[in-house]
Amino acid sequence: QLFMTNSEENKFWFDELGVKYSEDKSILIKSVSKLENYEIHNGCTTIARCAFELCSIKTIKIPNSVVNINEMAFFRCYLLEEIIIPNSVTFIGFEAFSESSLKYVHLPKYLTYIEDRMFKGCNSLLSIEIPDSVERIGERAFYRCTSLRTISIPNSVQQFGGAFLNGCNSLANIYFNNEQIKINDIYLFTKDNLLISSIIKKEFVSIDIPDYIEIIGNGAFSGANNVEKVNLHDKIYRLEDWSFFFFFKLYETIEIPNSVNYIGLGAFMYCHNLNYIDIPLNIKTIHSSTFYKCSRLRKVQLPYGIKN
Repeated sequence: QLFMTNSEENKFWFDELGVKYSEDKSILIKSVSKLENYEIHNGCTTIARCAFELCSIKTIKIPNSVVNINEMAFFRCYLLEEIIIPNSVTFIGFEAFSESSLKYVHLPKYLTYIEDRMFKGCNSLLSIEIPDSVERIGERAFYRCTSLRTISIPNSVQQFGGAFLNGCNSLANIYFNNEQIKINDIYLFTKDNLLISSIIKKEFVSIDIPDYIEIIGNGAFSGANNVEKVNLHDKIYRLEDWSFFFFFKLYETIEIPNSVNYIGLGAFMYCHNLNYIDIPLNIKTIHSSTFYKCSRLRKVQLPYGIKN
């Protein structure tokens, strides 16, 4: 079946179930929302952005012809519990499976990047094995995968995005053979003492940053919404972007030591209970959205040297 728009340059092909492809059938453009079981046509090379977004899909078969799964392709597929991705796939876009109901996923062996937020909010995901072809894990890749118990990280991974395991408060086993990161209790940090992610259990209401951490990385404590108090030591000198984002139970104030010389974008965004804060003497710039939605903030003490 061929559908032609008013502009004859745009031609599409629809299969017998109403799924929309490009005319040459190489791109799956859009599924139908109530489709439960589906086998993608052999010869298709690309699953387009948002192709199955909010669909009722339960099972899907992906042929070996598929190379690309674009961003948000299976976003919020609440009934999709398992997917086997063939080894032909070399690219999977950001948020491709975000907020789906996946319990199990088989990643292809030639994948090089786990893109940002790829599995964010997959609350049913139980375990994940990252293939040894992967070189980078993106920001918040597994953010708030609250049922995740086991993850395996190979030595091939050279870059880790901020908060990539934040909110995974059921995580019991982290298997890794990697020289780039260290794990101590709930903290994942680099050999340069940069905290990249924290696994804050539900029962934690107060945390003490260990003295080997010198930089609170991008989003490193984001989403720890049960914590009421955090103690920073005077070896810490940078709070990167979003470092305490959505710390909404943080009680009244946080004491930032004078050793800190940088506070990043959105660092205390959505800290609803924050009432008072004293900005350290070495801070020259307050960045955009630093205190956005801090609805109870009443007083900010600024240093004399503030410029921007």
